[in-house]
Amino acid sequence: MIRHSRLTLFVLATTPVLAFIGCQQIVRIPVEVPLNGGGGTFDVVAGGQPVQTVGGGTLPAAAANVGSGTMRIKPENVSFTPAGPAKGLVNLQAGSTITVTASVAGAEAVSTVCDSPVDTYPPFTITLDADSNVISISPDSITLESSTIDILNTGSFSFCLTAESGTLSGTLTVDALSFLVGL
Repeated sequence: MIRHSRLTLFVLATTPVLAFIGCQQIVRIPVEVPLNGGGGTFDVVAGGQPVQTVGGGTLPAAAANVGSGTMRIKPENVSFTPAGPAKGLVNLQAGSTITVTASVAGAEAVSTVCDSPVDTYPPFTITLDADSNVISISPDSITLESSTIDILNTGSFSFCLTAESGTLSGTLTVDALSFLVGL
């Protein structure tokens, strides 16, 4: 009976501790970083010529002490306007794609982030329909490296976005980068 009571007491005492340890990954804070000032606007040219934009971002105080996170580009934050009719332009077809690669560095490295990033993330593939609407963005999100987490914990960062299209010419606008960060 005493052994059973001790076991019950031990289970009751450790259950809240074990539950609390698991909560670290449950708390996620969504953060939108607007790409104002042209940081997310690209004049893409068919043929695979990469186009880059740079900018800076900050995380709100509520997202301080980030321990993990993901980055994504939401379809509702993307628009594409095809270039006007011109000789040699390819018509937009359903399934046409544009890729966007993201690079990150500290806030002070905004002038060099494209050439010397701390981390570069594989491209997001943006698929458009025949009316220039976003059908999908793949992958849905990318897990952040620990070095990017360290930069985010400083509160400010710089980014370089590189867009590339094999068949489309026009203006691609990405209004925001979306982060989901865990404490």
